Formats: sequence, C-alpha cells, structure tokens
Amino acid sequence: MSPQSKRIIILFIACALLGLCIIFNTGSVNVIKKNLQADLGAGLNRTVTVYTNTGIPIKTWRGKIDLAYSDNWVNMLINGDKRIIIKGGITIVEEH
Repeated sequence: MSPQSKRIIILFIACALLGLCIIFNTGSVNVIKKNLQADLGAGLNRTVTVYTNTGIPIKTWRGKIDLAYSDNWVNMLINGDKRIIIKGGITIVEEH
C-alpha cells in the first residue's frame, strides 16, 4: 500500500470519527441518551416539588425518580418502589 493510500484512509477515518462526534453531541441525541438512561435505570436523580396555586410548597421528593405526566397529572416512581400520582397542583421537576 502506498503512502498516499494510507493518508487517504487515515483522513477518511478521521473525518468519520469527527462526523460521529458531531452527530452524538447534538441536543436531540442528548435528549435520547437521557431518556434511555431514565428508562434503563428506573429514573434519573431528580427533585420534585408540588406547590399550591399561591406558590407555597406542599411536598418535596428527592431521589431516583421516573416520571410520566400529562396536562393534569404526574405519575412518579420513586427509588423504584414507591408510586405517587399527583392530580392538579403545580409540579416543578429539577434534574441533577
């Protein structure tokens, strides 16, 4: 194999690796990675706080929390063993 052929192959591999790094560092791929971590690990480290309509905190949970939610409810699985369903209220979720 000639030196020029080796350079072309090395350049091709370097471009392919650079392209993969760019693709896997986009925002949408990071969201997919975070979703997979949550799905495979039974949640992410989070703090969930429920507030009244006047802004007073009612309850706060911390730990590995898996969430499912819609417009009027939040379904939480805390540390893989305690399920809590919140209907209504203002819920703030903070990921760590």
